[in-house]
Amino acid sequence: MFDQFFSFTGRINRKTFIQSWLAAILTALVLRMVFVYIGIPLLANITYFILYLVQISLIIRRCYDLGLTKWWIVGMVIVSALPPFSLIPIIYLMWAKGNPFDNQYGEEPKN
Repeated sequence: MFDQFFSFTGRINRKTFIQSWLAAILTALVLRMVFVYIGIPLLANITYFILYLVQISLIIRRCYDLGLTKWWIVGMVIVSALPPFSLIPIIYLMWAKGNPFDNQYGEEPKN
């Protein structure tokens, strides 16, 4: 799971998406609290930037699993950057059923 946080190729299923997303959020929150506590706010902000890169990677690979076009991916990445709407694409990607067959982005992900 952690070895592919920055991979932008292949497909991931719902279970892997949810587990990876939650792991990234929890890791970023813990690191942010530690960095703020020890007095290094710059590193705390950098953790959120890294979290956003991980989130983009997860969104792209989940969209590949759904067989969505590049425009859908761009739209979801942009919306996920807007705080009031950021959970909308995440919730959709958590519950949308993936393409059950191999597609142009790779083989069907296994559970």
